Amino acid sequence: MITRATVTASLLLALTGAASAASPVGRWIATEIGGIPVARGVETTLDLDVDGNVSGHGGCNRYGGRASAEGDTIHFGMMQSTRMACPAPEMNQESRFHQALFRAGAWRLEADRLELLGEDGKPVARFLRRR
Repeated sequence: MITRATVTASLLLALTGAASAASPVGRWIATEIGGIPVARGVETTLDLDVDGNVSGHGGCNRYGGRASAEGDTIHFGMMQSTRMACPAPEMNQESRFHQALFRAGAWRLEADRLELLGEDGKPVARFLRRR
């Protein structure tokens, strides 16, 4: 069973580089979701902290929730979100994003590029580190 202490220890260990130089903890901006490049002018973000808190902007609405990570695995819990209506490009991208979080089971980091991977090992979303 993964506990808050396990999540915190795993993420903190990864963040400090004691386990590796890579960590999914940070502020990210999506470049591709569900195999589709993000819509021009539509920003989807993912902020993940060492305590497992998740927040960001889905494309239309703000969201927040929790994630658990151990090693290269990651699982996102149910996300709470505001419920504003937006034009189709924003709503479609946001829907794909939340589906990607649900499908994510692992992560991979190369330099400043994060990939969330599905059970088949293929990317469900790609991100660049936000500065």
